[in-house]
Amino acid sequence: MKTVMKPASAICAALLVAGIGYGAHAAQKTHEDARDLSALSQAKISLSQAVTAAEQETGGKALSADILQENGKVAFGVEVAKDKATETVVVDAASGSVVKRHVAQGDAEEQEDNDAE
Repeated sequence: MKTVMKPASAICAALLVAGIGYGAHAAQKTHEDARDLSALSQAKISLSQAVTAAEQETGGKALSADILQENGKVAFGVEVAKDKATETVVVDAASGSVVKRHVAQGDAEEQEDNDAE
């Protein structure tokens, strides 16, 4: 005899699976937020200062910014738009200097590493 799951049972099962997945995602997000707060407390410059440095370096306008770890150091990653292209600029959170630029140009990508350390 074939077992047929009633629609209500199927919905409950789907919600249970989704809830478990969401719980795992929420726990991961909480861990990432704690890591970011810890990294931010180590920064010597503000996010605003990092955005200004990235905009001055590229001549573009910031679209978004995030804190990250770059070669074991705390840094800010700033996505900047200029001339129909986007570029990610990595700003050292201790010195405020630009340490890396990554330009995305359509399918071709070019990367410039600045040895500002």
